[in-house]
Amino acid sequence: MRMFDLAAEQRTKTGKNINRRHRREGFIPAVIYGGKDTHMIRIPEKDFNTINKIHKHENVMVNLKMQGKDVSCLIKDTQRDPVKNYYLHVDFLELVEGRRIHITVPLELDGVAPGIKEGGILEHFIYQMSIECLPKDMPDVVKADISGLNIGDSIHISDINVPDGVIILDNPEQTVAMVGLPTKIVEPESEEEITEGEEPADSKESAPETEENKEPKK
Repeated sequence: MRMFDLAAEQRTKTGKNINRRHRREGFIPAVIYGGKDTHMIRIPEKDFNTINKIHKHENVMVNLKMQGKDVSCLIKDTQRDPVKNYYLHVDFLELVEGRRIHITVPLELDGVAPGIKEGGILEHFIYQMSIECLPKDMPDVVKADISGLNIGDSIHISDINVPDGVIILDNPEQTVAMVGLPTKIVEPESEEEITEGEEPADSKESAPETEENKEPKK
């Protein structure tokens, strides 16, 4: 997985007013945790936005350059303004060498199921999965091969192949995707399809008045 370089500055004061000042100056307040020490920092908003535009997946690894020291981190959480959508705060998880991490990665379907060509309907149930791995083994995405699914077949978590060093934490019996039977649409009968000799339900009411069925006038 690609590692992005990002400048970081130490900050000693906190609070709403201080954080507003950081944002006015073009920085995002942030914190680094998970290592030996917790660091209060600020990062350039412009550079952070650029990283998020380049990297389309959920897990992003960054190398924070802070006062001559490099700290490898994972972007763990972000907070945004609900109206203007700019970043309010960022949490970084420090990646410690030899320490495994728990993350969620996108789960995508790969290939074309033969059952779809036969008229079946592909149903995709799970779009992400939880895994455990070392930072160096962290995949951008995990793919489930559906190229062998016929109508009525399904693929489960236990059927997915992951890179060496990666452990799946989800229930292996969970269904990831399946090819279901096509939905049968029943067309309503038209008037032309009424069989010969059948009398419409409202024929009696619409019959013309004759001498036999006319009621005597009072």
